[in-house]
Amino acid sequence: GDDGDSVGVWSELMLFDGRAWVSEACAIAVTLCAVLSAAPEVAGTVVTAEGEVVPPQGQVTIFRLRPGAHVLPHVGVTNRRLVLQFPLSGFEGVGFRVDSEWRNYTEGAPLLFDDSFEHEVVHAGANARFVLYAVLHHPGLGRPSFEKVD
Repeated sequence: GDDGDSVGVWSELMLFDGRAWVSEACAIAVTLCAVLSAAPEVAGTVVTAEGEVVPPQGQVTIFRLRPGAHVLPHVGVTNRRLVLQFPLSGFEGVGFRVDSEWRNYTEGAPLLFDDSFEHEVVHAGANARFVLYAVLHHPGLGRPSFEKVD
């Protein structure tokens, strides 16, 4: 069903909400949280050439999408970030569109895209799809770091 019909076709395990790591979830996904919390692209700040301090751009979560689901076309809130989706399981038969380009998930290969472009997911496969979803700083902003900014 479409994501607008309230049948619970997708769900998530939030690991990082953009401000803090979720300890209960990270107790389940210890390695993922350890690796990603050490990545300034995910959890650091960026100081732009103009001196603006840009905090982390979003979240880290594991999304589940049920077979037959259609995540309707939508756009992100800013072009200051990139979205990484890494397929974990159940990605066979899942189509993913960004702008006018349809893609398929491949084992061991992340999809990286600017979610300010319209995108959607259609799940025609047989098993629940699980992906690691992480929002990263856009490299055009500057170099992310964990250094304290005055």
